[in-house]
Amino acid sequence: IGRAAHAGRHQVFALVITQAQLNTLLQDNLRTDKSPLRDLRVGLSPGELVLQARLVYNGFDTTATARAALLLAAGRVRCDVTALHIGGLPAPAAWQDKLEKPVTRVLNQQLAKAPGTLTSIELGSKTLTLRGRTH
Repeated sequence: IGRAAHAGRHQVFALVITQAQLNTLLQDNLRTDKSPLRDLRVGLSPGELVLQARLVYNGFDTTATARAALLLAAGRVRCDVTALHIGGLPAPAAWQDKLEKPVTRVLNQQLAKAPGTLTSIELGSKTLTLRGRTH
């Protein structure tokens, strides 16, 4: 994809990332030293992304789980959190918004560095497929 973009060829691409690869990328690149979240893991199923982490805050240590869809419009990704549970209990809807905004921002910051434009995102069974065209 990078070579095609560098050469100025506008090529269609499909990039399939497995759940295991995505978790490795998260563990290798996500810095949680200033965050209350630890051990972030991702699960992928058709149409849904599940994020799970340990939440350590003011002596409180529990599991947080978010279910979300990834939507694409005009080349930008939006994370749409459909459920958020902290310690197995539903969290207030306002907390979902607090999660959606930074996740959406980080995804779009990373995509801005990519040598192409996305045309579709597909969440499958343990796979994430990104389709697009190189710049």
